[in-house]
Amino acid sequence: RRSPISLSCLPRNSYTPYSEDDDRLLFDNRGQSLERLCEMLGRGERSVQQRLLAFSDTSSRAYQRLFTSSSGVGSDNAPRKLASASEVLQRI
Repeated sequence: RRSPISLSCLPRNSYTPYSEDDDRLLFDNRGQSLERLCEMLGRGERSVQQRLLAFSDTSSRAYQRLFTSSSGVGSDNAPRKLASASEVLQRI
């Protein structure tokens, strides 16, 4: 028979939704080690890894929240996406 899992061993923010501040902190510090990011956010490794992946998925809530307008949609009611680097350089 297994003993019950102690909640005291879980990171402090386990099972809580990421806030916009959490997303910004994670994105701004994405070059730090995974261990350091986990400490900063009070989250487990898997959670932080998955959230970092979400920043590269234009359909994810994390991406939408950080990289689109506050309404999340463009004038044609379609979600806005970041322009590629090559597109930006062509405009210059």
